[in-house]
Amino acid sequence: MKKRRLRSFNDANFKKQVEAIKKELPNAMKLKKGLVAFAGCNNLDEINEYLNGKTGFLNATMSASALGLDMQYFIVTSYINKIDFSLYNKSLTDVATDVIERVREENSTYYNEEETQLLVKAEKITKTLNELPVGLRQSVFLNSYKEFVFDERKFNYLLQMDGRI
Repeated sequence: MKKRRLRSFNDANFKKQVEAIKKELPNAMKLKKGLVAFAGCNNLDEINEYLNGKTGFLNATMSASALGLDMQYFIVTSYINKIDFSLYNKSLTDVATDVIERVREENSTYYNEEETQLLVKAEKITKTLNELPVGLRQSVFLNSYKEFVFDERKFNYLLQMDGRI
């Protein structure tokens, strides 16, 4: 894949999105600790079945209370549908690098191929122009038709002024 040229990057939005993900990190840690109490259950239905199966009750909240897992059940029910563990690294210490890269990409705008070619061409022309002596560069100007022209009289004048080219 060709390297694309960055046009703009929305840094404020990038930081805001990453910060919002980081803000949920303590809740993700609570949820992970709460899920440990429910023997490998991964969603709310499995947890409810697990609790009701242990106690024989039909109400999962009552089952959790009877088993002394009411705090864990409250945490799990509060966050299980809001927290996505794939946003964080395995140890839940930070946002996953692939997520940061995805958010960075979402906040980046790139030049298309045609625009990139024009920019490269303009940079080459500018470099070539800047390699010329100062007097020659001062003799190039933009006319009323928005065209660059070379003023030979100005160049001749600069030559006569102590060879200022």
